Amino acid sequence: MNTGVRRADPDWVVAFVNEYGTLPRRAAGEEGYPYPPLDALGEHDRASSASLSREQLVALADRLHRVFSSSSRSEAAVALNELLEDSCPTPRLHANEDGGYETSWSVRETADAPLAAACALAFLGVLTGPWGFGTCDAARCADVFVDRSPGGQRKYCSTQCHTRTKVASFRRRQAERAETENARVPRSVVTTCRAGSSGLGPSSASPPPFEARFSEEDPEQCLHLRSRKFS
Repeated sequence: MNTGVRRADPDWVVAFVNEYGTLPRRAAGEEGYPYPPLDALGEHDRASSASLSREQLVALADRLHRVFSSSSRSEAAVALNELLEDSCPTPRLHANEDGGYETSWSVRETADAPLAAACALAFLGVLTGPWGFGTCDAARCADVFVDRSPGGQRKYCSTQCHTRTKVASFRRRQAERAETENARVPRSVVTTCRAGSSGLGPSSASPPPFEARFSEEDPEQCLHLRSRKFS
């Protein structure tokens, strides 16, 4: 017996993968956090996921993550084809009242087929359409995204990850510049200034510019700004 299925919203699929996928949760240090209800991720067909366990949802999210993280579009097509073959969505054509036709989909009635097919069909629209896709380039983030940017050059899942990466890069350059400048200062000059014999005052005064100390904290240890919608 077959059951009808609706194509999922690509944005819902992204949220589902990011909140239920093993790698995104591990990268964000959220493995111990509770999973959000599916309704909180956006509008979706509740009937397609009503009978699924958390383990089944996580397994599906992980399969979808492999599509997003594929190194090439060919690899993505192979991963998506496997999901389509397993869920077997079948198209049905219907005449509508306007004189045109509409397409619906049905799948065999197994527990995980409806949601798997709905997500696979959503990704099929992404792969065959003008949009791109990928995983976040930020450190400590494995979230996925659909790239709707004009040039298709998106690299980060969110503004927070983009900003965090820019801040870390800036701090790293500052630290490298400070090390280079300190390395250029003669040892004798440093000793003289520290002794206070250069006319700059006692050594307890504010150190000269080349004595400035920059934080040696790993830039990647800065506050993770990725805000979560769910607790």
